[in-house]
Amino acid sequence: MPVVEIVTNVPAESAPAGLVGRAAKVVSEMMDKPLPAVTVCLRHETMFRIGSDDPCAMIFIASVEAFNDHDNNRRYSKELIDFAATELNVPAARVNLLMQNLSRWQIGLPGGKLLGDRMKEN
Repeated sequence: MPVVEIVTNVPAESAPAGLVGRAAKVVSEMMDKPLPAVTVCLRHETMFRIGSDDPCAMIFIASVEAFNDHDNNRRYSKELIDFAATELNVPAARVNLLMQNLSRWQIGLPGGKLLGDRMKEN
């Protein structure tokens, strides 16, 4: 269940329609996860990166134990940075990706359960 947050200083009115859905599809295919398991959020913020407030973006992606292979991480980095740079019309050099492994015991579900509880039930 990858969770992605794209944060950019590109104004909301300049972001292309459908970006969040396209990002979810890219992540789903890239990580071989079902589309309903992917969550994507887009935030517009004041940002300063590499010495200026020129258009830029940061992508945060977290998933259960998904970022342990350096070759996959390199591929994820290229695909997601290239995607964001193209979609937001931002130079790729001004986009960063932060990948975070989560434990299934760090993801809360309704009813006070954790994802690890659900996985034990299956």
